[in-house]
Amino acid sequence: MPSCELCGASGDIVRALVESVEVRVCVSCARYGKVLSSPFPSPAVHPQKLAKHAASEPLQVIVPDFAARIKSSREKLGLSQEGFARLLNEKKTIIHSLEIGKVAPSMPLARKLERLLKIKIIEDYQESSAPQIQNTSSFTLGDFIRVKKA
Repeated sequence: MPSCELCGASGDIVRALVESVEVRVCVSCARYGKVLSSPFPSPAVHPQKLAKHAASEPLQVIVPDFAARIKSSREKLGLSQEGFARLLNEKKTIIHSLEIGKVAPSMPLARKLERLLKIKIIEDYQESSAPQIQNTSSFTLGDFIRVKKA
């Protein structure tokens, strides 16, 4: 049965990006990072649903060098950030934030950028089918991290 790599809880597990590391965490620990996939039910509870979801659709992600691709393509078209923002019906500050890599585009915005700039910034992510290493000790990442409760 899968368990959370932060706190060790079992149950519904999601893939999340926590501190630039992809981990499998419970729904409550997912708030510490960016969720990459929807909750996967525990295989002991719903094996058919898990197999169907895992095989049905690949996860789409934004490429890491999206900022450079957007900026260079915009400049090749001879557009200013302000003019480009008007074409996309977005604010100039959003375009600036995208081009410096401060903010990643949402999927709808990324699709608009791909159509307008004729570039590829969305790619399918396939999880490798390498064998999973079973954790035989009872320590998790959460055992080493002290969480400040507000």
